[in-house]
Amino acid sequence: MRPGQGRLFTTATGDPSGEHYRRLKMTRVEQLCPYTQEVEKSKRRDLLELLTEEKDKAKMLADFVKETQWKTSIDVLSTEIAMLGLEPSIADINYKQSVQDIQKIVANNFVVANVAQHYIGRYMKKLMSISGNSESKIVLELCNASMELQRTHYRRLRDACGCTECTDAQEWEEEGSQGREGRPTPCIRTQIKVKLESVKYLNMTPSFFQQCRQFADIVPFLSPLTFFPEPPSDLRHLAVKYAGPLKEEINKQDAALSSGLHPVFIVNSTLDAIHYTDGDGGYLRRDLIPGLKEHLEQIGAEDLRVVEGINGFLIPFREANHDAIELGHTYTITDVSQSPESRHTKEYGYMALVEARKNLAESSQTLVVPLDKDMRGRRLLVEIFTKNIRDEKPHGEENGIRLIKAGLSFPTDGAPAHCTAALEEAKLAKAGIWEFGDVMDDPALKPWELKRTLQRPGEFSSFEYEDLELVVLNEAKHLNEARVLIGKSTIPGADRGLFIRPGAAIPSGKTVCSYQKEPDDEEDRSQTSDYLLEAQVKGKIYLYQAATYDGQNIGRFINQGGLEEGLREMCLLSDKDAGQSSFHQRDVDGVFNRHCNVVYTTRGRELVVKTSKEIPESRDKATELFSNYKLPYWIKFVVRHHEDLGHESFLARSVLWCLLSDHSCWSESERRPHTGTFSDELKKKFKTMPCPYTRPSRRRT
Repeated sequence: MRPGQGRLFTTATGDPSGEHYRRLKMTRVEQLCPYTQEVEKSKRRDLLELLTEEKDKAKMLADFVKETQWKTSIDVLSTEIAMLGLEPSIADINYKQSVQDIQKIVANNFVVANVAQHYIGRYMKKLMSISGNSESKIVLELCNASMELQRTHYRRLRDACGCTECTDAQEWEEEGSQGREGRPTPCIRTQIKVKLESVKYLNMTPSFFQQCRQFADIVPFLSPLTFFPEPPSDLRHLAVKYAGPLKEEINKQDAALSSGLHPVFIVNSTLDAIHYTDGDGGYLRRDLIPGLKEHLEQIGAEDLRVVEGINGFLIPFREANHDAIELGHTYTITDVSQSPESRHTKEYGYMALVEARKNLAESSQTLVVPLDKDMRGRRLLVEIFTKNIRDEKPHGEENGIRLIKAGLSFPTDGAPAHCTAALEEAKLAKAGIWEFGDVMDDPALKPWELKRTLQRPGEFSSFEYEDLELVVLNEAKHLNEARVLIGKSTIPGADRGLFIRPGAAIPSGKTVCSYQKEPDDEEDRSQTSDYLLEAQVKGKIYLYQAATYDGQNIGRFINQGGLEEGLREMCLLSDKDAGQSSFHQRDVDGVFNRHCNVVYTTRGRELVVKTSKEIPESRDKATELFSNYKLPYWIKFVVRHHEDLGHESFLARSVLWCLLSDHSCWSESERRPHTGTFSDELKKKFKTMPCPYTRPSRRRT
């Protein structure tokens, strides 16, 4: 029988009589397949309803989850499929083996994504080159082998069950119609397993293989398409319906059950590609997320493009299923029952932003799941999964769930059940806003309500709950935090820098962001770090250590402005051959400052970054922030890293010449604290070296 005829579906669909398909009198798979898929969905639901106990239904689904490996990691699955497309695992032409190889893709992924179709198409081309057969011949053999494998597989299901009904059905099939009158059917459980397993065979049709073949021709081999191992939509529906018992069976909810049937994109450089402007939204750098550009074009979302700034286009996004406390909202809670009154001020909005950024900083694997546009069509609605060393789930957890558990966000109306569960967990732990009890359940305190009532900085709302008085203030204290982005620095050879995003302007003297919230050990002056800064607070010197990014100290990414120009001036002012007798650091700082637009200053005990000059609005590019680390910092830096820098770099050459050369006018007291770590060979190299710079000649006019 040809693969296009109805019998191909007799075993695949679990319809033993095949009467339904014979009545349709369809002979072409292309005509039958779409209708068959709809029939299969309804049949799975109808059969599962025959099981009376919810625990039985959940057990059936849970077993299916484990058997079909929904939790297969993306890395493992991608590797398997990539290897399959590069080299079919066959010595001789064996179409049963070919079908089993292809079924491995379908069984793990369920809905065959673009990347799977691409590699299956390449696999077919490889089969054609090995066998010398035409495409139609290859497709015919694959479909015939698929039909035979289906029969064998379903026979094993009946054998594994071993009940009377399944045994009778198996014997009838082996003996044929001559053995008995009427065809017995397997038991309900076996029928359900047949329906669940049939997912992997629905696409084994000529039209499917032709589509894969065409896709392999039009999509470049290195196109960064990704996918997620997902269950079919109707099984997701059932999993949600029986979420309680199913959770008991699996012991933990898999991230795949909440993300839906959507493409998933692996983010290679999280800090550069994702920028939070508050706890639930921000910007995606489109060109740093492989495959996102093609997906946006496919769904018609290219109008979301903001501007081409640092390292590619910025796409505004909004996280689904939760609403974080607004960035500028500060809560002041007063307990009037205590004497004297107890008052606490909490910057919950700023804490939500810091928590979101911290989750990115700690993530070893970050996934972006684009869902659709938001209600206004201005932003991309996404789920962002982050994974840290404490996570047991293979794909981590949604950032929204983390924010809700921290008590800094609320599930939106209609959010999935696991969002509500996270809210209850936060209440029980008295995390974040729930520190002061369930009074925060007041609908008027939900972020979306406060956003409507507090639209301008300085506006506030007051609430009273028995002995508690609550004031929510919308202030501009942290609003500039929403304007900073991490990106590749414009300084040649530098790593990351901090930028003001396109379209934003900041007046002079305004706080931009934080460098470090609290000072480090003020007594330990021996600390060495590339992120250790000194600051004077009320006449006392404090050390601020920002070696580890924690989401709050984003000012650590700011680079030195005018470094090369300042060091050049330092050497010229230190050249005894040019008549210089002494050197003053203030001259170099003056050069540094001309190339800087921000300064470090204290706000209480916190070290913050303020603008030293106006940062004007720029529509077409982002503006990098530059500060003055002061010359003593760079001298210590070179002393620690001169071997790594290379002695020919402008930074090492400039500082080492000033410290070691006889042509430098630096005094012995200026040299002595730093020269003890240098080798005799290095001292000898720089001892007689003349000044590495010369002043540019001036032409007469």
